[in-house]
Amino acid sequence: HALHAVVALAAEQGYDDYCWKLAWHWSLHLKSKTLLQEAVVVLRTALHAAKRLGDPASLGHVHYELGHAYARLGKVADANPHLGRALEMFTKLGDRLSIAAVHQGFVVLYERQGDFDGALPHAREALRLRHAFATPPVVAYSENALGWVHANLGHYEEALVHCKRALGMHRESGNRIGTADTLDSIAFA
Repeated sequence: HALHAVVALAAEQGYDDYCWKLAWHWSLHLKSKTLLQEAVVVLRTALHAAKRLGDPASLGHVHYELGHAYARLGKVADANPHLGRALEMFTKLGDRLSIAAVHQGFVVLYERQGDFDGALPHAREALRLRHAFATPPVVAYSENALGWVHANLGHYEEALVHCKRALGMHRESGNRIGTADTLDSIAFA
């Protein structure tokens, strides 16, 4: 409730830069705690603030977070346009790490629909970009995501190759949650 009030107050007072940044930062926490509806409410306020700023990077980040939250909620019709706008903005900016994140968001969206064929090119592109521009702990999430997609398509050997890479990276970085998620993918495969 306090977060909603602070973000709304920032928007009302014309502190649009603070508004979108607060919402963007806290949306990561809300999504990790599965408070997705709350994340959507806060991010909608942030989207209006980012639009007033007119900054493509701000808009891209808010569109991505909103699209990702909608994707996790299974609201395809709401998620797709936000992810599409984020991809468009980050492509214009040449922000390859954010482009990779948006592709990862599309993986979640297609997965929620049970469309693993649709998820596959996005998972591959996210991994390709993250291999080129991200740190190993971030790459590990894309390795696991691609492995998960392959496992759901029945490509078990390919799935295990990616998941085992992810497992090594997660263990090396001490990421217990990533390790657990990857072990789940390996067990599924």
